[in-house]
Amino acid sequence: MNLNELGSFLRARREALRPAEVGLTDQGVRRTPGLRREEVAMLAGMSVVRYGRLERGSGAELTGETVAELGGGRPSNISWGWFTDPRVAAMVDPRHHDAISQACISQLRTAAGWAGDHHPGTRLIADLTRASAQFARLWATTPMTPFKPIRVTVNHPVAGPLDISIEMVLSPSARHRVVMMRPEPGTATWQHLKELRSRIER
Repeated sequence: MNLNELGSFLRARREALRPAEVGLTDQGVRRTPGLRREEVAMLAGMSVVRYGRLERGSGAELTGETVAELGGGRPSNISWGWFTDPRVAAMVDPRHHDAISQACISQLRTAAGWAGDHHPGTRLIADLTRASAQFARLWATTPMTPFKPIRVTVNHPVAGPLDISIEMVLSPSARHRVVMMRPEPGTATWQHLKELRSRIER
């Protein structure tokens, strides 16, 4: 699922839900059907600004074309790219490789707990086991642990070194997970990404 598809999915789900279905009180007249963006952000435990960016499908400045061009029919899938395409690992400071590998395993194990035999997560795990000896070894030996946010340094070809926080939002009811990579506001990385985005949007 790419960013535009994700945005469309989130918007459709938000408009289809009613406040009572998620334990909210329906107060006042609603200009549009379904939940407000503020309500979804509150339920997901994130800021309204961050949720709005997800629904608009924005945020592709960090990985650029590197992840988008990955083969195997899984464009923009971070776990697939991390274990099968050396270009993705080359973007990250080697000191953080183990942390990212462990994070990928952790979030895939969480997804596997929801998945049936026909869920895309189940197929992804099977394909990764065949495609990557490293993934197969880690999958067989890494214990079940909750995903924890991590900070890594990404060596971007245009913007240079970027300090990035990686977080994950889970939706067990919809059987989806969203992995978010963001800079800390006010840091040099934040400014570098703003400049990178302005170049892309020209």
